[in-house]
Amino acid sequence: MTNDYWRQNVSALLALVCAGVFFAVRLNDGGIGDADNEGWAGVPDYVIQFALPGWVAFCAIYCGLTHRVFAKMGPDEFRETAQSKARADNKWWHSWVGSTDPAGWTVLGAIVATVFVVVLAQNGYSREDSIYIFLGLAVAAGSWVLMAYSYSLTYMRAHGAGEVVEFPFDEPPVFEDFLSHAVFVSTFLGPQARVRSRSVLNAMRTHALLAFMFNAVVVAMTVSLLFGTFSG
Repeated sequence: MTNDYWRQNVSALLALVCAGVFFAVRLNDGGIGDADNEGWAGVPDYVIQFALPGWVAFCAIYCGLTHRVFAKMGPDEFRETAQSKARADNKWWHSWVGSTDPAGWTVLGAIVATVFVVVLAQNGYSREDSIYIFLGLAVAAGSWVLMAYSYSLTYMRAHGAGEVVEFPFDEPPVFEDFLSHAVFVSTFLGPQARVRSRSVLNAMRTHALLAFMFNAVVVAMTVSLLFGTFSG
């Protein structure tokens, strides 16, 4: 279960099931509109209403599985796992079945959140059904959490490869320490660990820049568009 691609694929399959259940319930309640779109002609309403809960479910399931797998490990098991993942070679076919690159996940999450929120605002879903305000906010929040978990795995692998990430305490680090570090960088509270590797420092720089973009643009736009549409 420590295999990233296994968690990604399982999360995607379960997210499809969740989206299908949501879609079926909405269809039964008459909440699925026809294929006409006021704002984005050519993008059927049912596509958006299937994809929106699907992405929220994927973020929740993937991050939940990741936390469950790594957070229960003790320091010794975690160190061995981090070293094992650091030694694992990336295969050429990995890009076809999913990427574990945190920058890629963050950019993908930002694009998905932006597109969904704009579509929701343009088509007036939030005026008709308040559930889409919460789903729109969940898309942005889920994408942000996905960014934090992706970078926590990056710092974990780097530490396992010997690119030391030092925390201000004597105990051996565990997964939650790297997750806390990723959250602090994402929220601009400042890193709580010292890095002794240029590659990790570069990863933190990219992380901070992407987090700034996400916080300043995506989250702000989500709140503005959704609640602006709702109040209008």
